[in-house]
Amino acid sequence: MNYNEWKPYYKKILEDFHFSESMDRKSALLLSSIIDKNFVKEHEIEELIKGKEVLIIGDSPYFSLDRKMVNGRLVISADDATRHLLNYDLFPDILITDLDASEEILIKASNFGSIIGVHAHGDNMEKLKIVEKFSNRFGTTQAEPLWNVYNFGGFTDGDRAVFLSHHWGAKKIILAGFNFQDPNNQKGKDFERKLKKLSYSKILINTLINKYNANIVIL
Repeated sequence: MNYNEWKPYYKKILEDFHFSESMDRKSALLLSSIIDKNFVKEHEIEELIKGKEVLIIGDSPYFSLDRKMVNGRLVISADDATRHLLNYDLFPDILITDLDASEEILIKASNFGSIIGVHAHGDNMEKLKIVEKFSNRFGTTQAEPLWNVYNFGGFTDGDRAVFLSHHWGAKKIILAGFNFQDPNNQKGKDFERKLKKLSYSKILINTLINKYNANIVIL
């Protein structure tokens, strides 16, 4: 999905969640200045994903994984869901994050070779400095993309990983640990707001399935 296709969804999200587009843009500009020329290019992401089966790990409180599911597939984790993989002594090929996960997990994944896709939004500018510690990284935004900050569509880390995979031609996208009705109730998080975000996530993923014929399997 390109930005023009994504824009109507973004405008609706801004309205429903009372987000600031100007703050999203400001955050994207800050991220752009941090990553500068040191970022994973689009053709490199395409080479990783195109024609592959992609396994995307979400943060369901009931997560479990058969290690055989990983074999032969590109693995992408959504932010704090990365800890599920670490419990199996596994690291994602790509980690999609808006930096809610612990710095320890993010840095550890980067050190073990994971590509870190960092999302800039109006509420996480104070966290963006950690990006300097990531070896292989790229940036994303919900707002208008910049020369080194992408927008392939997507709202939450989980569905953003789905949009990324579909945009770059994944043959099949398998979602493990995606729970749209019973989110992880993390300390300090607004449960109702999280549930509302996940309802959007479900709608967006179904849009890819129904409107864009994406081959998505939800386990």
